[in-house]
Amino acid sequence: MANLMTNLEERCVKALRLSTSAGTLLLTEIQNNIEAARAELIRAGVSEEKVQEEGSLVQQAIIDYVLMEMNTEDQYDRYLNAFQYQMDNLRKSFPKE
Repeated sequence: MANLMTNLEERCVKALRLSTSAGTLLLTEIQNNIEAARAELIRAGVSEEKVQEEGSLVQQAIIDYVLMEMNTEDQYDRYLNAFQYQMDNLRKSFPKE
């Protein structure tokens, strides 16, 4: 079966320490969280164009959001802080025009 995951989805699966088969089973949830992260970045004032380009900094922020939402409860604050820090820096670097 051909790999149907995007590069970002594969990076999320690896960050979550999931096997490819487990990642495939959770792909819909991962995709929903990726879209929620994008929406949150845009809502916070990051340029939509930069969010859609998915540069490495945007990808890392999205991965941290996915980790925040899909990891154990005791890790939530760690990834929340990382996501908020990255979101703030992205907003300052790539503000909405």
